[in-house]
Amino acid sequence: MEYAKGWLAMKHWLKTITATAITTVMIFSLFAMLASAETQTLPEGFLIIDQDGITVDPTNGTYEVLLTDMEPGEVYEHTLRLHNMVTDGTFDLFMRAEPVSSEPILSGTTGEELPFIDLFEASEITLSLDGAEFYKGSPNGIGSIDMSTQSSPLGTFATNDIKDLKMIATLPADRISRELADSGYGGQIEFRWIFTAVQTKTGTPPHTGINMRTVLYIVIALLAMIVLTMYLLVMKKRKEQAQAIACLPVSVPAERGPS
Repeated sequence: MEYAKGWLAMKHWLKTITATAITTVMIFSLFAMLASAETQTLPEGFLIIDQDGITVDPTNGTYEVLLTDMEPGEVYEHTLRLHNMVTDGTFDLFMRAEPVSSEPILSGTTGEELPFIDLFEASEITLSLDGAEFYKGSPNGIGSIDMSTQSSPLGTFATNDIKDLKMIATLPADRISRELADSGYGGQIEFRWIFTAVQTKTGTPPHTGINMRTVLYIVIALLAMIVLTMYLLVMKKRKEQAQAIACLPVSVPAERGPS
């Protein structure tokens, strides 16, 4: 009876430990998936910097563009330098665009109620890479190519490769009525560019986030600790069972008298 109770208790412990091991593996698998999803879009050392010294954050690859005081017929220029400074690392660079906000500004003094104009539809930008034009259209990324839903390739960058990305933006006067232009119609638009660098087959992959090998080592160490704990518990239960059996009273047959 005591042996049966001990065996049932040991089975209960084994089920508990197995469930704990499975839960631990699932938690760390989820952690590994989240870690891989939060990796940087640009490797450390891939520099993207504008003419004012503002750099692109490598963790999200985002660069904000704000054009203020836009007036019909005016031209605005903006330049980004793309520089791969990663040692022994070759990357394919991609770029997409998305709108943030537009704000019409009516600076006229006529007091007239002027109609609303979508500046993303009215304005136009041209993008060129080292002088070669590759995009012309709205700042929201919809134009000669669609950069709003998919990334546009900017070429392959070997170590120390440098290219200049130039933007020319304008609010064409022919898209604004003469009455609005004479009234001092202007505005501002804000949009962002998202850059992503993909390691090619050549070169050494850079560290672009949480080291997945470290996560794997942690999972293996935890599994080893769980297995060791299971072993110790089983050995403890066996020892307790052996002691319980040893403590059982031994029945001694009664001596028979002379018949």
